[in-house]
Amino acid sequence: MNQNARSEMFVGIGVVAITAIFMFVIIPGAIVMPTGTESRALAPDFWPRIVVSIAALSGLCMVFNGWRHRNEENPASEKITGTPERAAVWVRILGVFAAMLVCYFLLPLGGMILPTAGLGIFLMWWGGERRWKIMAPTAILLPVLLHLFFADFAKVPLPTGIFAGLFLGR
Repeated sequence: MNQNARSEMFVGIGVVAITAIFMFVIIPGAIVMPTGTESRALAPDFWPRIVVSIAALSGLCMVFNGWRHRNEENPASEKITGTPERAAVWVRILGVFAAMLVCYFLLPLGGMILPTAGLGIFLMWWGGERRWKIMAPTAILLPVLLHLFFADFAKVPLPTGIFAGLFLGR
């Protein structure tokens, strides 16, 4: 088995193990479930469980993909010359963390839409995307549509910031 396939499988197994801990230990122990929730989608543990399930599915896909490429002698990922230095990886991780922290603190001022749109543009740029025709619509439409869904359809209160009183976040 080649090294890349083995590494991908181990990371996938690790992701599945961590999500299992979240699903069966952390979420049930940390989230208080009120009695009489009218809808399962409004229960406090619903969305954390959805996110953890998606992460678990991603881990399973990594395991499957590693298993599928286990016998390849020279997969595409090994053709890339040079590996990023450890410091460069940490800079990227800390950059994403810092951007998310800035977004969190801007939520009361800009509501959900402006900070998350800015975060979306930054994360796409940070990840290497440079086409504004892709970045701008994605970064603007996704937060607006999610805000409309949660604020209007699911009736989940979200920060509105400067949009208080407008059609968003009624």
